[in-house]
Amino acid sequence: MDKTQQDIADLNFIISEIDRFLSMPFNEMKVHFQNNKADIFCQVPHPSGKGHLQCGRRAFGKFSDIAKRHLLTQPHLHRRTDTEQLKQAIIKEFSNVLLRESKETDEKRVAVMLSAAVKRIERSLTDITYYIPCVVVVHDEPDQFSIGPVQFIWMERFLKEIESEVAPKHFSEDLCPYFTKFKWVAEVTILQCDNETSRLKADFVVEMALHFLRLLFAERHGKRLRQAHMPGIQSRGIELRRKRNGKLLVLPNWKVDGAQVAKDWFAELEKSPSVFYLKAMALVLEGILNPSCMTHLHQRYLDSLSWYGQGVNELIPAAKISKYVTGLERLTITKKPTVGGPGLRKTVSARAALLCFDPEKDDFQKWFDLAEEVYDCRSDLLHGAMSPFDDTVKRHAVLAEEIARRSLFRGLELFVSLGQKTHNATPSDLEKEYQSYLLKFRPK
Repeated sequence: MDKTQQDIADLNFIISEIDRFLSMPFNEMKVHFQNNKADIFCQVPHPSGKGHLQCGRRAFGKFSDIAKRHLLTQPHLHRRTDTEQLKQAIIKEFSNVLLRESKETDEKRVAVMLSAAVKRIERSLTDITYYIPCVVVVHDEPDQFSIGPVQFIWMERFLKEIESEVAPKHFSEDLCPYFTKFKWVAEVTILQCDNETSRLKADFVVEMALHFLRLLFAERHGKRLRQAHMPGIQSRGIELRRKRNGKLLVLPNWKVDGAQVAKDWFAELEKSPSVFYLKAMALVLEGILNPSCMTHLHQRYLDSLSWYGQGVNELIPAAKISKYVTGLERLTITKKPTVGGPGLRKTVSARAALLCFDPEKDDFQKWFDLAEEVYDCRSDLLHGAMSPFDDTVKRHAVLAEEIARRSLFRGLELFVSLGQKTHNATPSDLEKEYQSYLLKFRPK
């Protein structure tokens, strides 16, 4: 059954369920809803524009199936809307096209319905610029910098720039009391997305820019970075303690609000060789905003960097290890292990060692052993062979962060090199690249 036939079959089922509910006597419907409470909220708009028609949970689920199939045929909507938004548009056009005039579901009328739903989505796509308060670095030099499409602006400067655009009452009573709790604001423009997708994409691209800064600053300083609405280390708190003599102590617990880095940190980042990472990351982040630019390598790198950033933000050492190692797996695993092959443990350890060691300074075997040790610790934690409070876990968390961080820097170099040699590189291409480097650098 092809897509059109499946769509027609699903729509016929929906219509038959609507007719079934319409024909139900009131008492029978009451009993039905008592036994099938989920069906109560499964409705479509009445074609008259007044009220709703019951269709039931099973029929309502068919709209999701239709939306999923149809979204795959609309590449221009990829990552600009989602299945839920298209489903809602299809439900509205279902009432307008198929229920208002007649309930015939021939190929032409279904095509008209789906086309109208797509046009409804297209009309909802818009450009929005977001301003998201953030915790970044402690000082204002520079007071504005960019990580790819995300621009970070010192809060004092930002508020001065926009003050004339906001009504005085809203500026002083609503905006300032909240925004001034943070020293930075992230500005990013999301093009041609529906409102829900746009907001999620803005949060995501800003978070990925912060993850890149976490990578630059390492865990020690990077753990303080966050978006205002995201969880993280709070800069102020109060501890309440009672001493042995019965005296109650109120202790302010203030932490530095942001990463303590040198004032010239961004100027140094813009110099060679560090500027390579800044430019490469800009290209990777651009793929979030422009889906046509997103390659497999970009997505793989973002996934791995996200795991690293989450590990930096984690408070529990065992959870840190899990996320750092998962990020390593995403960076290095290109296919499922085969019977008789080296297995995930050996593959991840070898490729992490390849990315960590410097042929002129380091020993490959040293990094291989360290990566294997961290991988074993993660496996023992996940499978219950080790307590998350074991004395060795903290040491392994530190080691896991170092290996993940080094691997991400070298991995970015590897991915950029492969992307330049092979357009739209696949997992198979990455596998060949890893194999080639291992043959070159791994000891015989």
